[in-house]
Amino acid sequence: MKKEANFEEFIKRFIIVVLLGLLLGNLLVGFYGFLSKGSENPDDFIMRYRESKYLLKGISPFDVILGKAEVDLEIGTLWDVAGYTPWGMACGMWFNFAFLSEKYARGMFLILYISVMLLAAFVTYRIVSKEYSKKISIIITLIVLVIPGWSTGLTWLNAGAVFGALLYFSVLILDEKPVLAGILIGIAATKPQLAAPFYLALLLKKKWKVFAIAAFVPIAAWGMALILTKTSPLYILQQFLGLTDELIGSLGNWITSLDVYYNLYFGGDTLQRIGMFLCILFALYIWGLMIKNGVKDNLSFFSVAALLSGMWTYSQSHDRTVLMIVILCMVIRFKRLICCRKKYLLIIGVFLTSCIMDSERLAQMQSSVMAIGNNPVRFYDLLKYIIWIAILLFIASVSTEELFDKKIEN
Repeated sequence: MKKEANFEEFIKRFIIVVLLGLLLGNLLVGFYGFLSKGSENPDDFIMRYRESKYLLKGISPFDVILGKAEVDLEIGTLWDVAGYTPWGMACGMWFNFAFLSEKYARGMFLILYISVMLLAAFVTYRIVSKEYSKKISIIITLIVLVIPGWSTGLTWLNAGAVFGALLYFSVLILDEKPVLAGILIGIAATKPQLAAPFYLALLLKKKWKVFAIAAFVPIAAWGMALILTKTSPLYILQQFLGLTDELIGSLGNWITSLDVYYNLYFGGDTLQRIGMFLCILFALYIWGLMIKNGVKDNLSFFSVAALLSGMWTYSQSHDRTVLMIVILCMVIRFKRLICCRKKYLLIIGVFLTSCIMDSERLAQMQSSVMAIGNNPVRFYDLLKYIIWIAILLFIASVSTEELFDKKIEN
């Protein structure tokens, strides 16, 4: 027994060291990317900042991009890959610190980014430490921190990582502080592909108050954008959709990963629609299965939205910090299964590995050894999607009553 206990302690320490190494590597890469960018080599924040700055000045950023308005030399140029949701650009006047100079605003957003990351770690540790030992709690917290999105989000200073954390916080406070939860989801709707599944989950959960507030935030911000630019309700939205159609089609979604095995001759837009339709059908099936099995806790229910947000339309690694919801669901809801039946520990382990697996970096490693190009990215993504689909089926299939069945311990 003593040797077994010592071996378990060794394994825990080893995992902690490995995760700390990954965290340090991610932070070094992220900060290097941040420091290598600026006005001449813009990151995502600079583009978002300038859009909000133009909006604050009463000029539609899309008019500048399309050449219908002159570039303001004090603000700077906008690129054809720029352009955000109208409500997002309006909200960005605050969280992009558009009232400050570009240099100071970028520094402030970096501080905000790191603060949100640390807050996510603190909140996770505080919740998990009530259920697990200190070392296990540290391991779970480190897993949350080494989700690749934190690193790529830092490299490009992309707000998607922050919005994923806001959705995470909103689920944790959904019942106790519905107003604040609605505000957080509303702000995260700056990236509609990330937040939209959560709106669907709110409707199915009949969280009317939270849904109303979450809908009011982007609508009010959109109205502000219209007032500042003195345009019609659909003018900026049509410009936004026109610029993003090509980008969205080129990035693809989960179904484009099937190119690893099949040659799909559909256009990018068609693949988007097929992927969205199939994902929504699957999500509705999972939610229906949860309701049938009496699975009502928020972590389980919104795990569907969290995983759906990374599959149903285009998604990049910095949009995946929302996986924190699923990680917490797995380690909290299924604690008794993990402790009493070791085979469930393998299931949890496979899922947690998929959360911290960076497809692009793995593909780069494989390409450098085997020189087989970029196809491995889609292969590793497809592997993750298969794991995610299986995990959702697992979460939905285990009823609440089963988790407290005394037979589990036998």
